Amino acid sequence: VEPEPVKNAVIEYFTMERCGPCIKFKSSGVIKELEKQGWKVVKVSDGKVAPTFTVWVNGKSSSFVGFSSKSSFFRTLKQKISELENANRN
Repeated sequence: VEPEPVKNAVIEYFTMERCGPCIKFKSSGVIKELEKQGWKVVKVSDGKVAPTFTVWVNGKSSSFVGFSSKSSFFRTLKQKISELENANRN
């Protein structure tokens, strides 16, 4: 599942240095793919449960936790984008 370009889209990801899923996410190539699609990706290190992702679309946000694979990440991202776009229509 490929990411889809969305206007005014930002992904914040909360990470910790020794977190296994965080390391897997960083090495997966997801960040480069997102940036190619026009997403702004912001890394935040703050000791939260990691990795945690906050997706911002047109001023509204939604979060999800965890990383297992690139395909599951993009499926979840697509679902969150759809939820946020539907919220913006209402």
